Amino acid sequence: FNDILDSEGNAHPLTEGSYGVFMQSKDRTLRENAFKELFGTYGKFKNAIGMMLSSNMKTFNLKAKLRNYKGPIEASLSPNNIPVAVYDNSLETIGEGVGALHRYV
Repeated sequence: FNDILDSEGNAHPLTEGSYGVFMQSKDRTLRENAFKELFGTYGKFKNAIGMMLSSNMKTFNLKAKLRNYKGPIEASLSPNNIPVAVYDNSLETIGEGVGALHRYV
């Protein structure tokens, strides 16, 4: 990742580890630049990331069919004894709070 600038023009090295720290900063410019740089870089690899995601989804679908699960979500959660309801609740909670994240960034 390239270095990012804060509102005073100071450069900061961006890593996946430092991203979370920058996203908690009160400096909106720093947060915005961290977000744009991190996800802009990921965007350059979107086709490769998409292929990996597709491959994993096919694997989960096959596992679900072979082991008689109701679906791939249940198949992926079952080894850790996590009920699908917990997963569904997590998605609902994240969906309710995503607006605050968008305003924050």
